[in-house]
Amino acid sequence: MRIRGEAAKIVAKRRGKSPRGCQSELGGWEEAVNDILNFTSGRTLRPGLVNLAHLVDDVLADVGSQLRAQGIAVELDVPMDHVVRGEWTALRAAVLCLVVGAMRTMSDGGQLVVTSHVGPHGAELEIADSGPGIPETWGTHRFRSRGVFSRKTARLGLTTVERIAAAHGGYLIAQNCPEGGAAFTLHFPALPAKKAAA
Repeated sequence: MRIRGEAAKIVAKRRGKSPRGCQSELGGWEEAVNDILNFTSGRTLRPGLVNLAHLVDDVLADVGSQLRAQGIAVELDVPMDHVVRGEWTALRAAVLCLVVGAMRTMSDGGQLVVTSHVGPHGAELEIADSGPGIPETWGTHRFRSRGVFSRKTARLGLTTVERIAAAHGGYLIAQNCPEGGAAFTLHFPALPAKKAAA
């Protein structure tokens, strides 16, 4: 599965550009992320069932060459049966933004870890990196559950990611990992229970 419609044109335009080194290539992806987030923001969502494994695979396929160029190892633990209700294009934009943000912190290599969990209270998709982590000056109050990110984080696209999560009935949490690096977790509400057959 790939990005659809106008968002697909945005990514195709970026893919057609010749990279001028790793940072130039990453800068092109950041522009594409901003373009997609702007396209996604404010639209009426058309939700369906989204397979998280397919979603993550799709994003990583698009940035795979850049991950390799930067020496970033990827560890995945997203089971094929983890599904959320949402719009593919919007959720893909949010995940792409978080992945590119993580790549930006690991210009000299590192590890990107993507995991998911589904429980009775909903689903989580976590994107963690081995970068320097969240600056202490941000403070934990800037990343409240169901909260709104401060304007100072708008340059990272986190405000839009938060809005996308909220539009899906969820929220975004950011925190530093005990072993170093930062983790951004998208929380989604539980799917409605299937009615028992009569």
